[in-house]
Amino acid sequence: SSSTLEPTLFPTRFRATAHGISAACGKVGAIISALAFNTLSKKIGTPAILWSFTLLLPEVKGRDPDLILAQEMQEARDAQERRHYS
Repeated sequence: SSSTLEPTLFPTRFRATAHGISAACGKVGAIISALAFNTLSKKIGTPAILWSFTLLLPEVKGRDPDLILAQEMQEARDAQERRHYS
């Protein structure tokens, strides 16, 4: 998916190049994942593949993404201050 803010930050020639590279990578990734899924599906079965994806994803139930972002930003500021004063 495309964003609306990032394209306005960069000159057109860089946007066009980056968009082309991104689109190409997306297509290559789709081909690789389709081939890998089919191969793995034949070897271990579709349910096993789908369940394995759940092991890779973090648990988000009860988590506030805005609070997490605020904590990460505060940690980054603290780290920057420590680097600045040391």
